[in-house]
Amino acid sequence: NRKAASQVQVLALGRLGLWAPRETVRSTSVISLQNGAIGLMPEGSVYHRAALEVLERNELDKKVKSRLTTMTAFQDLFAQIQENEIPMGFLPWNRLVQGGVGQRREVLKLRADHHGAIVHGIALTNAGNAREEVKTFWRFIHGAKGKAVFKAAGFD
Repeated sequence: NRKAASQVQVLALGRLGLWAPRETVRSTSVISLQNGAIGLMPEGSVYHRAALEVLERNELDKKVKSRLTTMTAFQDLFAQIQENEIPMGFLPWNRLVQGGVGQRREVLKLRADHHGAIVHGIALTNAGNAREEVKTFWRFIHGAKGKAVFKAAGFD
């Protein structure tokens, strides 16, 4: 509203992953193989919304509603699954890549059409636009090397 940004662009597209360490995950049907809790990211998160969309799309939302466990901003879903406190959960794909489990058989990278777009944006402020080092960084993240960094980190 105050027109403080000179440019706003998409930085990266996020994806959602389903991690169930006790199973080989080939599809969301793995959710029906267990009866334990299903971890979700904090309620205000776009990843929380995306997980609910996946469950609804696969007609699992009503069946598993009582099993859904939403994290607070102070809880780490990755750590809770890793420590077997929660048997499975929906996490940002980039977090699964960062945690080194993205290539395991118990992790499923959900197709982008299973949920709404998860868009991570970036804004160049008017003040930053006047600084050369900020403009250099802006060019880097939108160039081939910057895009490669985001791709390696698990973003589309």
